[in-house]
Amino acid sequence: MRITKRLVVLLVALGAALALSISPASAKYGGGGGGGGGGAPGETTVSNNLSVPAVFVGSVGFGLTSPTLRMPTGLPSTGWENDPTGYYFVQGVNTWQAEYVAQATDTATGKWGDNLSGDAKLKVGSPVRVEMGLTSDTVATLQGFTVIKLEDSKLDRESAYGTKAILSDTAYVGNPLVMPARVWTNGAVLVITGPSGVTASMPGEINATGAVVFGYNWRPKAAGIYTLTFTVPSTSGVTISNPADMVKIVTVLASGGGGGGHRK
Repeated sequence: MRITKRLVVLLVALGAALALSISPASAKYGGGGGGGGGGAPGETTVSNNLSVPAVFVGSVGFGLTSPTLRMPTGLPSTGWENDPTGYYFVQGVNTWQAEYVAQATDTATGKWGDNLSGDAKLKVGSPVRVEMGLTSDTVATLQGFTVIKLEDSKLDRESAYGTKAILSDTAYVGNPLVMPARVWTNGAVLVITGPSGVTASMPGEINATGAVVFGYNWRPKAAGIYTLTFTVPSTSGVTISNPADMVKIVTVLASGGGGGGHRK
């Protein structure tokens, strides 16, 4: 039988109908993030594909076994809120993988999650997602996939996330791009000092956009000024090029009103 683009589109549409019949929330989420539960998009889940290239220092995490790029499997789906006419391979439905390397050392630049910056409201008793991303200063030639939130009207933890498919000849395929790599190592720690401080392990996670992050779900118990400090072991092989930025001062309010993070 001769395969035509029209036939491919019809097959993709059928796949889309089947994919959209699966609840994105139930398809995506399979476990709690570092720090114990919370449902944020940074949580480790069994179905979040590694989409941003990674540098694993010391050992390879997340059960990954092959460093080569893997194109998305299955058929993409369409009709998503943020791009109704585009076709997307979706976390929890399709599988793919960015490239990664394993090495003994690396230098990285760290950045706190955006929710801790600017006018973010932090309140007593409310969950606060604390994330740190380390981007390699040396590895920027690996391929990965851009993953976006597909349903803006939903909470981050409820929305589907996917990477856009492109029509190549007679089939929809993934669109890998060269991008900087994220860095992972074992033994990262978050120290929070203030009215109700805590020291917590940050083992590393693959978030909903497929990037390696270090995450902790914090629920402050008292209002006041807190200092958050992120560290990796001196023996880890990872050197952070902006160590002053590994300290973050935030204000937690008793209730109502706005609070925010202040960069140190």
